[in-house]
Parts: sequence; structure tokens; C-alpha cells
Amino acid sequence: MALINSIPRGATVVTRTPTILLKVEKDAFKKISGFIHEFEQRKLFKFLRRYVPWFESLTNDQIYAISEHALWREFAPNATIIDEKQRVNQIFIIKAGTCEVYRVLELEVGNQIRKKRVLVGTLSVGHHFNHQLLKDHDNPNGSAFTVVARDEVECATLVAVGDWINYNLSLKPYEYGLLSRNELIKLDTTYLRERKFRKLQTKILESMAKEYAQDPNAKLETISFNENKSLGWKR
Repeated sequence: MALINSIPRGATVVTRTPTILLKVEKDAFKKISGFIHEFEQRKLFKFLRRYVPWFESLTNDQIYAISEHALWREFAPNATIIDEKQRVNQIFIIKAGTCEVYRVLELEVGNQIRKKRVLVGTLSVGHHFNHQLLKDHDNPNGSAFTVVARDEVECATLVAVGDWINYNLSLKPYEYGLLSRNELIKLDTTYLRERKFRKLQTKILESMAKEYAQDPNAKLETISFNENKSLGWKR
């Protein structure tokens, strides 16, 4: 930044190991930086134009102006992108990957309240979250749900500043944030039942595999269903 703005350097840099540096003149650096910025902004513009339906009524100039307030962000698998009720001044639009959506369910256990995360859905490419900022810029309640990256996720993050946040955009809230406590309990109960069923199913199939192979160490992965729907060895 000192090189760009012609201000005194704010820190001293000392090498700890043998280092190779590339020396770039100020004018060349500004030119390269400008090219990179323009390239990234065009990528953001194309993404917003194609994948954000609530921008359909906006002109290209308006979307290009919005892209000035946007950045790409990457998240590792299992990373929490935003927590329920967390206040973040950014709107996220998924470019790649899948996210899991959770709600917090408070359960009374004995004399204590235990908080439990309930899986309520998923979000994928083109989906957005934390968009309540456009309805209430102060965002007093924060995010309506928790979003966790299932795999590697890349998002376009729009900083909620500038004239664009006052545009009349037709945004519909996701039902995940509107689920009642009883609905969350029902979802959690269904998920637990399905998980128990899958465990029981796997246990039965593994037992069948060992019996079929007459081998107590046989694995389920070594068998398959043939055309008659009976167990058969994979060839």
C-alpha cells in the first residue's frame, strides 16, 4: 500500500531464511494491480449476472457497481461460515461446493437447557444467505441459521454498503429460518430414526456377507446384488 499511495513504509521487513525477491517499479505495480482488479471484478460481475435471480431487474452498470463491493472467499470442509444469530455485514452467494444448514434447538435435560444443532437442509451453487441485511441494515437478529461447508466451498461475499443495498430487490427468505420449535424437534427425531435404521441395515448386511462367504472377516464391500436380487460376490 505504501508503494501505491506514496506514503512512508509502516514496517521493517527482515529475512529469516535465504529469500529471492522480485523488484517491481511503482508504475508497473500499479498497472499490474489494476489489471488483476479489473479481471476479478469482471469474474464477479459475470457470476452475479448469471447466478443471482434477485439481480435480474438490475442493469449491467448497477451489477458492475455491486461487484466493486464483492470479494471471493474460500472455506475448507466442515468450516463454519456463519453461526445462527451471528451479525456479519456480508451477504454470501455460493459459487462452488455445498453447505449444510443448521438451526439451534434448545432441549430441557433435567434442570439444564442443552443446545443442539439440527440439520435442516443444504445450499448449493447460486444459493445465498445472510441476505436479511437488505431488509434491515442494522441486522439486530443476525443470521437466521448456521451454515457449514460440507466440502470445499467458494463464495462471492457482498459487503452491505453503498447505494445497492437500497435497491428494491425481490428476495424470498429460506424456510430454514422460519421453522418452529416443533418442526425442529420433528426433523431431529426423523434424522435420528434414519441414522439408527442405516446402522441396523449395515449390521444386517455385514452379517449376511459373513454368512454367505463363510468367513467371519468378510466385508460388505466384497459382495453385490446379482440380477436375481440375491447376494453374490463382486468379480
